[in-house]
Amino acid sequence: MHLISIHGMQIAYERWGPEAGVPLVLMHGFTGHRDDFVRVAEDLSRGRPVLVPDLRGHGDSGRAGGPDAYSFAACIQDLIGFLDALSISECDLLGHSMGGMVALRFALQSPARLRSLILMSTSPSKLPEATNQALIKGQAFLDQFDLVHMQRAMEAVGRADPDPVISRWADLYWPHQQRRYAAMDPDAYRGFARAMLEQDPVIARLGEIRMPTSVVVGSADLEFLAGTEALVNGIEGARENILEQAGHHPHEEEREQFMLALERHFEAL
Repeated sequence: MHLISIHGMQIAYERWGPEAGVPLVLMHGFTGHRDDFVRVAEDLSRGRPVLVPDLRGHGDSGRAGGPDAYSFAACIQDLIGFLDALSISECDLLGHSMGGMVALRFALQSPARLRSLILMSTSPSKLPEATNQALIKGQAFLDQFDLVHMQRAMEAVGRADPDPVISRWADLYWPHQQRRYAAMDPDAYRGFARAMLEQDPVIARLGEIRMPTSVVVGSADLEFLAGTEALVNGIEGARENILEQAGHHPHEEEREQFMLALERHFEAL
């Protein structure tokens, strides 16, 4: 693990691969951790540097001091500072879930910093009502309990009524989720949940994105299929990759399909 200070915020990150080349930066999602990518980072780093930061309030990165400091805009500024501190003028950027929402807005704000964009299991607009209600319930839960208790409750429900996709890797999924939730700032949960609930859609701006773009989603990730369609239809030349039998974590659930999708992405560059 490496640590770097950006505008007073400590950002933890991992690095794989050679020193030379255009880096691939991987951004995890809500409640995530840089270890979300640990099983694919080495393979992805063959031929390029791979950098995986923890978002603010997640993993080993710093705490910001209140829910208001956790927003998409704050993450964009962190990413700009991260690239500047490492003297990276241009990168390929992959954003997963909420990380994809940040990556999409970064591409709109700072297109010159990106050679290409990969949007995975994400959306350019608000999420389905069921997902929003889960975020609202999570915020209310934290008024009485903590994130460790939240994870335990989620795991108890998940093991009692198993998701068929998660069941295939449950022995890895649940221990990793325990680590993710234990390492997260509760205020980051509150702030980023609010950011997703109140986000302004960027569908009308998708035509501004001119860089090579791939969109990746699992066929069983029902909450994000509509967002994937909007991204593919809105970004000129975007390459759609629907990974069969994968859910919300396609890089874990169908790694062979995921690696093939990224191989095609980089070949196209």
